[in-house]
Amino acid sequence: MLIEFNRNKLYEEVWKEPATKIAKRYGVPYEFFRKACIELKVPLPSAGYWTQIKFGKNDEVPPLPDYTGADIISIEYKKPKPTTLHRMEKQLTALEQFCSTLSVPHSLKKPHPIIEFTLFSEKSNVSVGYNKRLVMKSSDKQKKRILLIMDTLFKSIERWGAEIRHLGDKSEICYNKEKLIIAIREKTKRVARIKSEKELLDEKIRGFSWERSYDFPFTGELILWLDSSATSRKEWKDTTAVKIESLIGDVVLRIFDTFEKLKQRTEERKKMEYEWRQEELERQRVREIREDEYKKVQELEKNAGDHKKAQEIREFIAHLKVYSERINDASELSKINDYIIWAEQKANWLDPLIAVVDPILGQKHSNLFEEQQNKKWDED
Repeated sequence: MLIEFNRNKLYEEVWKEPATKIAKRYGVPYEFFRKACIELKVPLPSAGYWTQIKFGKNDEVPPLPDYTGADIISIEYKKPKPTTLHRMEKQLTALEQFCSTLSVPHSLKKPHPIIEFTLFSEKSNVSVGYNKRLVMKSSDKQKKRILLIMDTLFKSIERWGAEIRHLGDKSEICYNKEKLIIAIREKTKRVARIKSEKELLDEKIRGFSWERSYDFPFTGELILWLDSSATSRKEWKDTTAVKIESLIGDVVLRIFDTFEKLKQRTEERKKMEYEWRQEELERQRVREIREDEYKKVQELEKNAGDHKKAQEIREFIAHLKVYSERINDASELSKINDYIIWAEQKANWLDPLIAVVDPILGQKHSNLFEEQQNKKWDED
């Protein structure tokens, strides 16, 4: 839409109240409004001007500078494209409602198959396939929390049409031909390891130690992370005030929002690939036209050369005819006349404008203009 700006009116407005408020009245962002003022050479208050006014310091207003342009201008303002949430408005409205009430229960009820296999493996010590159970990188104390969080997450994701493919310590989420990796683990910290007296003695004797210098105990804090470049937030961590359980709705919402962004990227990439292919086809077409034109020019040069040779032969024949008029010997005159007839045939064979078929040499040139006309008819 076109926004009209009046230079004198702008000058009065920007020195009466902050430009951010004026920009809102015009229905445009502050930066867009500021660029309009700069274009019209309307001076703007400094950053601390309104603070000084608030404390009774009435700074002088600078005069309008010299300006040779139009006092009234119209600038087109294009509203930014809707966000992913707006593009998925119908779906995300329902999804947002679902996520706003989503919570992690205190106990497992009808656990997800992956969680069920994990529980079975933990209790029975029976080996279960790596792709069927969670491989938990955590202390025993946090395992129950992890199972409850991932059970809620898996069920919620599948409820909205996604598929879970488990990969041991990571899970692959598939939706609309796009994939995301999500995983959870317990945070560790590095602490210096206290060595035993025997280890210290052995180290002193050998001059070095085989034992590790640090331990990495679990901290009790969980980290849930999302592997994707299409989202600004990739990790959710336990803090003193907030636990991951209270963020589960945000995680689900972020997952499907990321899938939408991945879909847009795929569509944009396909569009770019299609445009590149079309451009390549056009480049190929231009190359073929150029190559064809080069061939035509080469053929033209060849035809022009042959025509010139034919003309030189005819000129030579004309001199022969003049010469023959001075010959009295009938036998020699007959030979010259035969040669002239032969030479005329060769000139007509060589000349692309005549292009006769020689009984011995065959045809050197096809009919030049007839061939071009046939090409034109074929193209039509």
